[in-house]
Amino acid sequence: MARTKTPYILAGIIASLIYFGFTAVNVNQILGVIYLSAFTLGMGIIYNWDKKRDIPFDRTGNWVLAIFQAIGVYVLFVFLAIIASPIFMKMPVDQLIALISTTTPALAQSKILNTITFVFFVPFVETMFFVMLFDLGGDWFGYNPRKINLKTIFVVLLLSFLFMIYHVTAKGISNNLALMMVFLMMFISLIAASFFGEAKQVVFFHMIANAFGLGLLSTLTGTTGITGGQSALFLIPFFLIKSKEKKWYIHEKEHHYP
Repeated sequence: MARTKTPYILAGIIASLIYFGFTAVNVNQILGVIYLSAFTLGMGIIYNWDKKRDIPFDRTGNWVLAIFQAIGVYVLFVFLAIIASPIFMKMPVDQLIALISTTTPALAQSKILNTITFVFFVPFVETMFFVMLFDLGGDWFGYNPRKINLKTIFVVLLLSFLFMIYHVTAKGISNNLALMMVFLMMFISLIAASFFGEAKQVVFFHMIANAFGLGLLSTLTGTTGITGGQSALFLIPFFLIKSKEKKWYIHEKEHHYP
């Protein structure tokens, strides 16, 4: 497969490096260093390491549909969370937390910077890091990240578990229900990225979820995240709509653009 050109991801990596560098110096050292080193730099390494991108940030060029698809993914996430929450609350997650949890890093005091960080930059670097890791793993371990089968589901479960562990160790989350949401969010994100063949939908989904988590969209809609999701049930079919692939590739000697 030809290497798919996605110029947006490189611009996103550079912008994230600058922003989290600023955050580490001026706002919150722990938060900035975590996202600067673990996610942004890690994402840049994977970006240059992976020579075959099955799931780029943008494959289709259809951004409007992607936003509606992201809303559909969010609604699906809310309903699965409602179904799964009673089961997860019975799991002995507290024993795991007691072994590996650390203190919660302090958040930035600025509401504006807090919003920019957790609604835009954090969803981008977290989601793209794990999507790119999932993509790269296909080359290493011989699975097709675009094909959902037992092998890819196992990898998705593993990466979702690692995402949950990160939220325990780095953010100090110790609530079973909150950890279930984190695990389910990454699980749905990777499955959706595999389904769509691109990652922008799941980045938007993560942004929407974080915006609800901070209460921003709840203020606009007059609802909580779950109630808002229930009232938008009609948007779920957007999760199943796939837009046509936009043909633009990078070859070794030639550049072809639409």
